[in-house]
Order: sequence, then C-alpha cells, then structure tokens
Amino acid sequence: MNEENRLLTDAELDAKMTERPAPRVTKEAIEARIRDVVYTVLPGTTHSPGERVTICQIVLENGFDVRGESACVIAANFDREIGRRLAYDDAFRRLWPLFGFLLAEDQFRQRQSLSVETTFQERVEIEKRELDEKRQKLKCFIDSETFLGLSYAEQDRLQQQMECMDAYSEVLGRRIEAFARA
Repeated sequence: MNEENRLLTDAELDAKMTERPAPRVTKEAIEARIRDVVYTVLPGTTHSPGERVTICQIVLENGFDVRGESACVIAANFDREIGRRLAYDDAFRRLWPLFGFLLAEDQFRQRQSLSVETTFQERVEIEKRELDEKRQKLKCFIDSETFLGLSYAEQDRLQQQMECMDAYSEVLGRRIEAFARA
C-alpha cells in the first residue's frame, strides 16, 4: 500500500483523537452508560443443525437497547467466546451514531440557549435546573447496587459531592427567591 492510501494504526488514531480539543463521543463514555449485556445463542434448526448464531443485547441505563449478532457458516466452527465478542462488537458499533446524535443535540441546545438573550437571573435559573438534574442522577446512582460495589473511599467522595451539590443548589434557590422579591 502506498503512503497516500495508508491508514492510521490504532495507536496513531488514539493519539490523534486525544489531541482533538472539541467534545466528542468516546468508547469510555458509551461504556459508562451500559447497564447490562445479555447474550443469546440461537439453537440450530432442522435445515441448519448446530449452534451458529450469537445475539448480543446491550441495555443502556435509560432502558434503550441495541442488538448485534455474529454467525458462522459451519456449526463445527462455532465458538461461544468468539461469537460473544463479535456480537458485542456489532452491537457496540450501533451505539456510536446514537451517541453522536446525543452530542450533536447537546451542542445544538447549548448554542440555542446562548443565542437567545437571557438575563443573568434566567441564567441562574437554567444553572439551577441543570444542577438539579445532575443531583437527581447522582442520587439515583447512590441508591443503586453499583454504588454499593464501590470502595468505601469512593462512596464517601460521592456522598461529599452530593452534599456540595445540595448546598450549591440551595444557594442558587435563595438567589432566585431574591430575584422574585426585588
């Protein structure tokens, strides 16, 4: 392959992507939103005996799911681990455009909120609303089984974060109340 048609290696691609300054979808961000992964191996049929097809269902934290599959032509070549990996990769590939859409939508909404003239009071109300959404998400996480699996030190840091967010929200609420009285 000549230099003009040469593709980046995985390491070169990772290095170049890390240099990019703008927000982007990352594998880690997608993985952080996965709640469950379920595999199903389909049984053979009369016309096609033997296990050959693996289905992977990735369930996101909001309950939305995507599926991927893998299949081998000859049942004798079926390997459960290979099937799971290929089906997972297929399902995960389907998440990229969905998360790309979410990022684009988030960027769009940010531009819109900045493009509309807002008073500083409105910006404080927006800030409190966004903070309260984050507080609710953190509260849900703290109430989850996953939280209990964390180290005590990490649980403590998250509890401290929640307390700080609560105090911050309270201050913003008092500011908003003061706007109404003024």
